[in-house]
Amino acid sequence: SYENWNSNNKLIWSDPENIDYISGSNVNMLIVFAVFFNGCIGVMAGVNVSGELIQPNKAIPKGTIIACGFTSVVYILLSLLIAMTCSHDLLISDYTILQKINFCPILIFIGVAFASVSAVLSNMIGASRVIYAIAKDRIFGKHSFFTNILTHEIGRGNPLGSVIFTFLLVQLFLLMGNLNAVAPIVTTFFLMAYAAVDGACLSLLVTSAPNFRPTFRYFNKYT
Repeated sequence: SYENWNSNNKLIWSDPENIDYISGSNVNMLIVFAVFFNGCIGVMAGVNVSGELIQPNKAIPKGTIIACGFTSVVYILLSLLIAMTCSHDLLISDYTILQKINFCPILIFIGVAFASVSAVLSNMIGASRVIYAIAKDRIFGKHSFFTNILTHEIGRGNPLGSVIFTFLLVQLFLLMGNLNAVAPIVTTFFLMAYAAVDGACLSLLVTSAPNFRPTFRYFNKYT
């Protein structure tokens, strides 16, 4: 209805009425962005496991763009539909409202469960591969105890030590028990990581590094 749309259309950066009913703190646009942004962090998933792909130079750009485009359309449509069907008061008082307004609540539960497990495993395995690569470069010391743990492998290149370390690190954040408190921290680290990757690509391009030869057709110094 127009009334529901109008109640949600008054977007204010810091509305004193927008209170997180779990923590009692004010919710502003930056916190909303931080929570929303975590749905888009899979953009580096393909890069982190590039060693497992048959043709990473073709699979990563195509898969990343298709995945980001599809999820962005779904998120935008979902946001618009919810804004037209749920009042503002209802949305700020119950974070599980999507399950309660759905014709089959169990579908939302299954979807959230699968999406959560998929995202956690993707990022945990990806992060452990990055930590493993850093440890193999002896950044933490040539023969230190920490390096020996992180570079411990089982099978063919499966970094068991790095996976366990990453798992324990994830548990520390989960113990905070509040998504709105964790999301800005996680988003900040991801933005820093993306900025570092973009900066590295730009510097390699500007300095004409001979071993930097991107095959993506739309890649240039502006993108």
